[in-house]
Amino acid sequence: MTTFGKDEDGMGGWRFVKESSNSSDIDRPAAASMFDFCHASWLRYKNKKIEDPGSNRAMGYNSATKVCSEDQENKLSSYLIKTADIYFGFTPKAVRRLAYDLAIKCNLKKPESWDRDKMAGTDWLSAFLKRNPELSI
Repeated sequence: MTTFGKDEDGMGGWRFVKESSNSSDIDRPAAASMFDFCHASWLRYKNKKIEDPGSNRAMGYNSATKVCSEDQENKLSSYLIKTADIYFGFTPKAVRRLAYDLAIKCNLKKPESWDRDKMAGTDWLSAFLKRNPELSI
């Protein structure tokens, strides 16, 4: 039987999602609001379980897909701030090229599109700027 409410480990909501993923009579929005998670996340989880029921793959953001380490991103952010302070700011395209050069120099694992375009993608730049709100590019 599925219980509503948080467990001592705080995973009650996701435990509910896992247990209820085979049921079609669950009110997604109501369940989502009880556990403070997005009903669309529940649907994605359910659809992945239907595709591959034996799979135990992880859901959500996978930090293994990050190109730069936190330290490297902090150094890049500091560099961009210093250059802006001396009136030499970078355009978004220049920041993407700089990130690609950093990945090459540090021999980092990067998406194939970076090699094809010789610059980081717009999605990387968007995520980088969200992680570094002090930047204005």
